[in-house]
Amino acid sequence: MLISLADLTTFVGGNLLCGDPTQTITGFASLKEAHRTDLSFFHDVRYQDRLLKTGAGAVLVPVGCTGLPASIACIEVSDPSRSFEQVVEKYGFQPQAFKPGIHPTAVIADNVQMNHERVSIAAHAVVEDGAMIGDDVQIGAGCYVGARVQLGKGTKL
Repeated sequence: MLISLADLTTFVGGNLLCGDPTQTITGFASLKEAHRTDLSFFHDVRYQDRLLKTGAGAVLVPVGCTGLPASIACIEVSDPSRSFEQVVEKYGFQPQAFKPGIHPTAVIADNVQMNHERVSIAAHAVVEDGAMIGDDVQIGAGCYVGARVQLGKGTKL
């Protein structure tokens, strides 16, 4: 993700209250975890102290919000939480479509119950004795599924 505050403001239908419109955002995070090039959001006065201490480069704030930190770009929107979701949906990690198969480095115990044509097990995953793996399950690289664990249809690890 690499987006200017001007473009981000247009995307969320907001109003840039403060900050340089040419400043770029490269990621997103919570107020507490954000860094200088991250976008975050503020929507609840209970988290006012986090807003004031955030390291975020830009924050989505509700219309009429006061007490904004001067060092952070603030974009006024009607629903900061929903606007943040829209940004994450557009610019965030997009999972790959389900593709069945078992990577050759995966370690699968002999008595695991599963339909090999309806599961996806990535590199270096381990599935122990007695596990039951439902259809359309995706087990990511390096994941561990313990003995007798049951993973229902469509589970993603």
